[in-house]
Amino acid sequence: MKTWAAVATAFADEPAVAGYDLLNEPHFVDVNDARFAIALGEFYTRAIDAIRAAEAAAGGFSHIVFFEPLINFPLLNTTPPPEFTDDTNIVFAPHNYAESINSFFTIEQQFNNIRRAASRYQTTFWIGEYGWFNAPSANAPRLARYARQEDEYEIGSAWWQWLQACGDPHALSGAVAGGDFAPGPEAAPATQVQYHLIECPDDVYAEPIPEWRTVLARPRPFAAPGRILMLESDGAAGTMRLVGDASGAAAEATLDVWAPERPGVVPVLTGAESVERSVRPGGWLLRARVADTYTVELGYE
Repeated sequence: MKTWAAVATAFADEPAVAGYDLLNEPHFVDVNDARFAIALGEFYTRAIDAIRAAEAAAGGFSHIVFFEPLINFPLLNTTPPPEFTDDTNIVFAPHNYAESINSFFTIEQQFNNIRRAASRYQTTFWIGEYGWFNAPSANAPRLARYARQEDEYEIGSAWWQWLQACGDPHALSGAVAGGDFAPGPEAAPATQVQYHLIECPDDVYAEPIPEWRTVLARPRPFAAPGRILMLESDGAAGTMRLVGDASGAAAEATLDVWAPERPGVVPVLTGAESVERSVRPGGWLLRARVADTYTVELGYE
């Protein structure tokens, strides 16, 4: 089981459990048999009921439940029935390796597939895994397109993965330039491409790969009062434009924006009030007040 829990970041005051991913990449036996998706939904129902009972017994609160489709999504018979639960604190969490380790759909097509599936459950989505594992310069434009889709759909994601040992079995199938994995087994490469370059066999990690870091560390809102109406960000330029509607938001709610470090300049947030700026590892956290329908822009001076 993969649990998205106890994640301490440089931006949090203390470790926190955001939610639970019920089952990582559930597999199928017969893709043409709809019973497997139904059975997956039945398992999810029992798991959610057990989680809610434990939260109530401990005097806790409802955490997000991240639920995945069968691994061969978006083919037919890969998603649980929409009525598998009446719990509303759920998020659809498929993986998206379009134009990375598979080429069935373009990045844009797969995001649209995911959006349609999430709408069946009347919820949003979160990408539980994605990433590229070779040729950073060649794949950088694909990652930039992926990021634009995240901004368009106003969602987050998790890169797979931050760390990997040289002996990990994934390394025995070498990735080729087109994005697909070549058949293994093969000799493990002397250098592995993850979020970092990893020199093997001694597990020596370099700094994050610049092409990956530029996009993943782009300006982003961590929290926005009310609803986000439009988001555009550019990692290379270090800019962001955000339109939101704070009507009805709690009076104490703040807009929290991440700004990556850029040598010799400091970030400036326009369109907001009472902007506070604090240095964090790799950049800044900007906290501000907004009201009604607002438009803020991030830049540097």
